[in-house]
This record gives sequence, C-alpha cells and structure tokens, in this order.
Amino acid sequence: MRRRRASFGLLFSALALVTSCAQAPFDADVEPVIHGTREHGYPEVVSIYWQAPPPSMFGALCTGTVIGPHAILTAKHCVFQEPSVSGGAYVAVPVSWYYIIEGDDIMSPSNPPPHRVSEMRTTPGTNVDVDVMDGGDIAILLTPDTLTVTPRGYATHNPSIGEATTVVGFGRTITGTPMPTDSGLKYSGPMFVRMFSGTQILANGTSWTCQGDSGGPLIDTAGDVAGITSFGFDSTCRNSNSVFTNVAGWTALIADALTWAPPCVSHREVCNGLDDDCNGLIDDGLGGCAALGAPCTMNSECASTQCGMAGGHMICTRGCFADTMIDPCPSGTHCEVHGCGSGLCTPGAVGAGAAGATCTADTDCSSGYCAVLQGRHLCGRQCWPAGGSGCSDGLECNLGSVSDPVGVECGACVPSAQQMGPQALGATCTTDVDCGSMHCAAAGHYCTEACTTEANCPSAWHCNGTFCAPGPLGSPGAQCNTRGDCGSAAPDCVEGQCAIACTMGTTDCGVGFACYTTTMGDHCLRRGAPLGGACTTNDECRSGQCLSIDVCTQICDTTACPSGYECLDAGGTHVCVAASAPPPSSNCGCSTEGPRSSSGALAAVLALSTWMTRRRRRLSP
Repeated sequence: MRRRRASFGLLFSALALVTSCAQAPFDADVEPVIHGTREHGYPEVVSIYWQAPPPSMFGALCTGTVIGPHAILTAKHCVFQEPSVSGGAYVAVPVSWYYIIEGDDIMSPSNPPPHRVSEMRTTPGTNVDVDVMDGGDIAILLTPDTLTVTPRGYATHNPSIGEATTVVGFGRTITGTPMPTDSGLKYSGPMFVRMFSGTQILANGTSWTCQGDSGGPLIDTAGDVAGITSFGFDSTCRNSNSVFTNVAGWTALIADALTWAPPCVSHREVCNGLDDDCNGLIDDGLGGCAALGAPCTMNSECASTQCGMAGGHMICTRGCFADTMIDPCPSGTHCEVHGCGSGLCTPGAVGAGAAGATCTADTDCSSGYCAVLQGRHLCGRQCWPAGGSGCSDGLECNLGSVSDPVGVECGACVPSAQQMGPQALGATCTTDVDCGSMHCAAAGHYCTEACTTEANCPSAWHCNGTFCAPGPLGSPGAQCNTRGDCGSAAPDCVEGQCAIACTMGTTDCGVGFACYTTTMGDHCLRRGAPLGGACTTNDECRSGQCLSIDVCTQICDTTACPSGYECLDAGGTHVCVAASAPPPSSNCGCSTEGPRSSSGALAAVLALSTWMTRRRRRLSP
C-alpha cells in the first residue's frame, strides 16, 4: 500500500536537523549540476523538452533516463503544466509537445533527431503538489521509436545511509538568478544518501541539483537508478540538500510501463511524418508529400502538416521559438522570426556572427536573428522584455523594432557596450530615461515597470506594491527592499545585524534563526556573522553570502545595502561594503537572544515545505 503522509512526516522531521549543514563558498557559484563535472557519458540520460504552441509559448526542460527500448523515466511534475500556466489547475502536457533529445548538449547539431512521445504513465491523480511532497513524483514517457542506447537498470531495494551515489542532469550549473546559458549541458556529480523513506531519498554533498535536473537519475553503487530528482529547498540552488523519489517504492508502476509496445493500426498513408500503414516506412508512396522547405499551397501537402509564408515563399515549415536556447528546426534551416518569440523554420543554415556583430540577414548570425536596433543591424538572440531579458552575462536586451500582436516590444541580446536607446526590463540603468518603461529602480539600478498586482509583472518577477522586482517573493532570510518583496512565510522586511532581510515572527524562529532586536523591534533573522565578518561558507553569514576572500557580504545588484554600507562594483557583481565611517557597532546596533522556543524544528519543517522548489527549468516566458 502506498505510504503518503506518514512517510512525508518522518522524512521531513529528520530533514529539519540537517538543513544548516555548510554550503559551498560563494566564489564557487560559477562552477557547475551544481559543482559537478561536464559529462560526455551516461548516454541513457537524455534531456526532455516540451514547448506549448503559440500564443502561450511556455516551455520546460527536464532530464530523464532510458530504462527500456521505449521508456524514459522522469518526474511527474515534469509532465504537468503548472496552474499558473494552464489557468488554475495542473494539466498533463500533451504528448505532441515533447522532444526527447539524446546527446550531452541539447544544442549540438550532431544529436540524433529528437524522439516524440506517444503515451505517458504516472501515479494516479492530478494533484502534483501532493505527489511531490509524498514521494509520488514519478512518470514514464513512452516513445514509438525504438531507443538504441543501452537502458539503465532501476533499483528494487532501498539505498543505504551514507551510500555514495552519482547525480546526472541537464540543469542549471550556476546558482542565483537563472540565465539562458546555464542549462542544457549534461553534468554529473557525487552525492551521499543521508536518509530515506519508502518513497523519498534525501542526499547532499559537494554537488547537488538545480532547475532542469528534475527527472534525472540518482545512480547507486550498483549502477542502478535509485532516485529521481524531485525538489530542493532554495530557488537559487545554494542549498545542497536535494530530495529524490525513491524508485524502489514504484517498481510495479515501472515494470508495467516496460511491457508497453507502440501500437500500429494500419490505415491510409497521409503526409504527417508517421508510418500510417504500418509497413515500416514513413510517408511512402504519396508522391506529393513535401519535405520541409518544399513549395506548397496547403497544409495537407506537407509532411510537417504546416504550409506557411517563410523566407518570402509559401513552403512546408513548422513553428519554432526564437527567444529560447533550444531551436527545434533541423540542420540546414533556422528559425525565422515572426514576432516576439515565435517564428517558422526556414531553409538556410545559421552563420558564425556572434552577438553584436553586424549583419545583413538572419543567416549571418549564430543566433539565427539579425535585429534592427536603432537603425543598426546586429546579431543577437531575440529577447522578450516582458518576461525578463534572459540574456547571458555581458549581454543586455536592447529594444528593437519587432512587435508581437499585442504590441510588446522585442529586442536582441547584444554586448552592454553596444546598448542604444531605452533599455528593456532588467537592464542596468542610472536614471529613468535609460529605460523604455521610464522606471529605473532606485535600489539596484535596473529597469523595471510600475505594478499594483502580481499579474502586472512578468514570469520570474514579483510586484513589491509599486514596481516589478526580479525573483520570487522572499523566503525567510532573503534579501529585500520593501515588505512587498517578502512572501507569506516571512512577511516583514527589516534591517538588523548588517543585513536587510525578510523575516518570520518571533515565537518560533526555527533552525538556523534566532530572535534579534532590529530597527523595527524583535524579529527572527539568520544566525551568523555580520557584513565584513570572517567566513568560509555561506551558512556562517547573516546575509547567507560569503565572498571568495572569506568575508560576509550582501549582493546589491537588485537590493539596497543596510545603514553604514554602500553598494560598490566588485568585478561585475555589486556588493555591500563598509562606508568610510564604520557601522555603529560590531553587530550593527542589534542585540541577540537565543531562539525563543525549543519547537523550532517543527517551524523549520513547515518553512521548508514552503520553500520547496522543483527542479524543472522553465525556458520561456
């Protein structure tokens, strides 16, 4: 019988005792699966990408493991659309939206053609939140293709405490704010089993999971898949504790899925890229079934089932997404932009032009997009300011001349030195006139937009009551500028112990927190050294951030510094450093007390369930 609440309670009561384990030094944040190793092996570990058709254009990246000739093991939350995307409830992703990509780099032109999906198996029900918390976060995707990689076995018994394991995934390799270039490559790293229940495994170590690793394997010492990456406890991936679905608890579900074989019901062959007559050949004997790029007048003439105007001609084509790092267009074609984010696959391979290079056509650019920016033609991947720029380090979203049907202006990611005219949401600014929205955030100096509700702000941003701010609403200890930056688990934004942070109440501060007297009265804040204090790990700092020079700091790219400190550039990242005059006292004018209640462990359990962040990566707004 499936264990639900009992197993969850036992696992997370124990988890509260280990959440304050030391994290990696702040200077290691740029290392990779976090702190993993670039992986060219494990061919059975594949990337799973789904993309909704226009106009929604939402997509997600996950990881999976081939466990049979037609079966890929992954996480349940990877195969459901979130309520915020689907309109209020968890809805299964249609099988036609999937791409299963073999290889160790989702962008490599040498990858085999993506596999499609015919069917999905998972645990009963559509309440994904419950299944994630209770260890039912498991799914199997079934493809009509016969997968040629050697399947990996799966564990039928529980792991051992302290067992050395390996995690593999295509997820983010950099902690902090997601960037478009920090996922899509296969990485692996060591982890150790710390505890388990009948349906979940907790592991941590020198490497750990992040968004995009969801569904990926935790491989035991026998070489079998013991766990499926499910969630972590920090949306910025600075916490090494990762939770996996215990595969041994779902062997019956897996065994049943492995008996599946692709059905074939013979009927008349039509142009759809399928073997309709079950003779082993695709679109055979039709004569007029046109390939991608061939001239056409109607959809039924094309193997892609889509005839559209691309490259100046009516050709067989298919939709693509210009503002994502994943381009589903086959080799020899590129995604011709037809508005913000959307486009059509068009003949012509992309060129070598880097971001910011001059161009005359899309095919001059490695991004497949030659943008018109303030009268100049420059290469740069298309960006959509309404969803945050999504540009790589050193690049910013320069507004261009392409508009989507509702008039949201698009642009291209070009080097910061080539910025021209008003900038997009999230771009660096000093005054309001630098921004297309005419709003430059005073704390953090980034372009923002006015808002009154969360609905006014794009994905991955929140409304602090006046302006849109990057990131989700803050959890306990998160940096903030105003109370509007803080979530319900820590609703106050106070200054204390040389940090400005979201705080909890003062009755049960929980593990890792204590009650301090702040400028706004008594509040729960992180234990640890103040800004400028000595440290070796992030956990030793009140701010939760330890620099490579072993000093506690606080990043101020998007947040303000506390009194006595100023925000200065430290090699591209702005951090709070002491002003010429020292702060009022060594503890910034705050007095400490011990935790007010011995029931803090219970509060930590409740808070941790609030902080839970799934390891799926959303790739487009």
